[in-house]
Amino acid sequence: MDLGELKEKFQSKAVADLKDINLVLKATPFLVREVIRLEEALVESEKRIERLAGMLRRTPPTFRSGKKDQAAWKIWMDERKNRLYIQIFGKVERRSGKMISNAILAVMENLHHGFMVVVDLRKMTADVDSRTRFYFRKTAYAFGLMQAEPVIRVIDEGQPLDFLFDNEENCPSLQGSGDVNRVRTMEEADRLLDNIGRHLRS
Repeated sequence: MDLGELKEKFQSKAVADLKDINLVLKATPFLVREVIRLEEALVESEKRIERLAGMLRRTPPTFRSGKKDQAAWKIWMDERKNRLYIQIFGKVERRSGKMISNAILAVMENLHHGFMVVVDLRKMTADVDSRTRFYFRKTAYAFGLMQAEPVIRVIDEGQPLDFLFDNEENCPSLQGSGDVNRVRTMEEADRLLDNIGRHLRS
């Protein structure tokens, strides 16, 4: 069914002609489905406008980056996809771990429940002590409260950083460090999450 053809034929008419009855009968189910689709899109747009209005009132950051000692980081978000991105570089210690955690918590204020997370750990040193791990567990706990799922880790093969952002006691939904949560590139992580999103909408 061609919506453009229907518009051209009927947009200037108040009533369809009798000779068009077959076309009208055929078009009715199509138009009803189109109205439902537009109503759903309108509801989603209104929700996004409400979230954006809240962001303007609070004005939390949408991007944070920094350096401390031997560590560096970048945190940003995609509001449309409800997705959080984290890149960590170098050796993270207690002071830099606290700053990274605070930056993540600040940016994620822009997102709503059920957001997805991509964490790029390829350039991060695997040596993380117990005091530093506390800040990653703290962040994972915040993810759990916001029902963030899944958390996709971008790591190299054999890189022993699967434990980061896990808090198994408080955030069971984030436990999975199986193959489904590990990818090699940021692009692969986006493709995986895009496919998950399409599956959830279907």
